[in-house]
Parts: sequence; structure tokens; C-alpha cells
Amino acid sequence: MRSQHVDYYNHDNLASDYDQDVKRTDDPIRDGYDGVLDWVVTAAGIDETTSVLELGSGTGNLTQRIKSCARIICVDISTKMEEQGKDKVAHLTNREFAVSDVLEYVAGSDETFDVIVSTY
Repeated sequence: MRSQHVDYYNHDNLASDYDQDVKRTDDPIRDGYDGVLDWVVTAAGIDETTSVLELGSGTGNLTQRIKSCARIICVDISTKMEEQGKDKVAHLTNREFAVSDVLEYVAGSDETFDVIVSTY
């Protein structure tokens, strides 16, 4: 199952400016962005024993807030967003990146996870 909007969600063209854009608190849609990311990680209860699937990982703004986990697979269709954020998530040595449409990944995977997170 592939999302009919997968091409729309490939943000390769936005990757170089994405992190600067999301920090623009003068834009009402971005106001509180960091707080939401912190809340998601806290609410998910992720610790060193948690297996995590992150859907729409982008440049790693949510991923970088995870201190440790047993395993994390980050799924995104945009390879340029992944490249942009690679340094931010280097502390998670057990992290894997899957280039995929999120619906296609979930439908095609038989893996189980303790937590699924997404903020997109």
C-alpha cells in the first residue's frame, strides 16, 4: 500500500532550509514546535529497552531528543532530509534509516515495536 501523496511528502527540495524554517516562531504553525517534540518523546516513555519506529523522521528533530533506546528505525521518503540531519542523530548507534513511504513500510513489515512515534 503506497500513499497517494508520497511525492508530496518527499521534501528533498526543502531539506537545506528545513531546520531554519521550523525554528521561525513568528509563524504560528511553528510556535511551540520544540515543546511538541519534547512532549512526544516524554509521553512515549522511551528508554534503553524500547524498540522504536519513527514515521516521517525528516532531519531528525524528534529523533535527536531520544537519549537511548534498544533500537530505532527511522522511515522517510526524503533522502536529502536524512542527509541533512545525520549528525544530529549520531548518538543513536543502533539507528537504522529506511527510505520508504510510511504506509508502504508499515504494510510491508512484520516487525514489532514497543513505540511508534511521529510528529509530521
